[in-house]
Amino acid sequence: MTSAEPAFLYRFGLEPESADRLEALCEDAMSRGFPHGVSVVDENQRTDASVAARESLDLYFTVVKTGRRRTHYG
Repeated sequence: MTSAEPAFLYRFGLEPESADRLEALCEDAMSRGFPHGVSVVDENQRTDASVAARESLDLYFTVVKTGRRRTHYG
């Protein structure tokens, strides 16, 4: 992780998501030509978002800058 990358990433929703659901989201997005399926953002003003350290996500997933919004990752 470089200093330009966010330390924390946020995903909207507070309920846990199963690995099966996340995998299905990824497969659906990839089938439509997107390189990702689990959307996260690096800024959050909402109270209905879960947070994870970028460092933790990097252990299991490839986190890439995506989308038109400057804060969007997948």
